[in-house]
Amino acid sequence: MSDTAYTLSAPCAFRQSLDCIFLACTGWFFFCLCDAIVKFLASDYNVIQIMAISSLAGTIMTGTWILFTHGWRGFMPPCLKWYLVRMVNVVGSGYFINQSLSLISMADFYGI
Repeated sequence: MSDTAYTLSAPCAFRQSLDCIFLACTGWFFFCLCDAIVKFLASDYNVIQIMAISSLAGTIMTGTWILFTHGWRGFMPPCLKWYLVRMVNVVGSGYFINQSLSLISMADFYGI
């Protein structure tokens, strides 16, 4: 391969940097917005209920994206063993986080 395959011109590199900065700022904005919404909803709803509804919405959006970009084969991972290990890890972390939220307030949880 030639060296020019990995060389970016100055305007392209500048544009990519601006895109990265914009995406990072947008991501941070949405993270803060979600955090504020959860704190607002926590006054009326149970925290576990908020997390369950958010997870359900995220699952539907992610599943739809996988279906449209990769088809039905996108749901079958190439290395099932590691996905199963990750699934157990995610379920375990979700369970223990929920248990901790039943013992301490959300403000204390965020402080940790």
